Amino acid sequence: MLLKIRKALWGLMLMLGPWGIFVAGIVDSAGVPLPCAVDALLVTYVFKTPGQAWLYVALAVVGSMIGCLVLYLIGYAGGELLLERRMSPEKFQKISRDFDRNAFLTIAVPALLPPPFPFKAFVLAAGAFEIRWTHFLLAVLAGRVVRYTLLAVLTITIGPEVLVLFGGLIRQHPAAAVAVLAALVALGFLVHRLRQNSAKANRASSVALDSAEQSRAD
Repeated sequence: MLLKIRKALWGLMLMLGPWGIFVAGIVDSAGVPLPCAVDALLVTYVFKTPGQAWLYVALAVVGSMIGCLVLYLIGYAGGELLLERRMSPEKFQKISRDFDRNAFLTIAVPALLPPPFPFKAFVLAAGAFEIRWTHFLLAVLAGRVVRYTLLAVLTITIGPEVLVLFGGLIRQHPAAAVAVLAALVALGFLVHRLRQNSAKANRASSVALDSAEQSRAD
């Protein structure tokens, strides 16, 4: 039955053209397993029309974020009890410690990795541990943008066979791959924080300047 549903969804996504990337992102990230469907569609359309790669990446990222938000809300509603039923006590404690240590990277790094890495477990955990939804979506955004942009660039550079190479590289050298991808996410997070601090400093400076001018006017 599940196989028939997957075939029907795959047929629908092919009929939708590039928008199938968006639909696949929602469906797969919401908990209906469509292994590598988003990656395969993204590679297919980027290879056909590389000039539209940015659009295909955006469709994949936004679709995935919507689907992840659905799964996040399921985790939020189910709470920690839902997680305890789905995983061993050891795994539950490990994920809990990871979220306590750095919630952003605990979501963003798994968001970079292709199947069979259990990213959905981390999405459910983010909801169950009541991570702020805006922080959660920012982390998913960071991870997915890096992943799908990298996949698109490699497709343009190497060709569609990158889909096999991409997954194989991560499976054969998971530690190195995670370290590199985590560094990319951390760099993006650092740039984001620096921009935020700069914007705050500029606003504070503007307020101080306005106050000084008002005082002179009085």
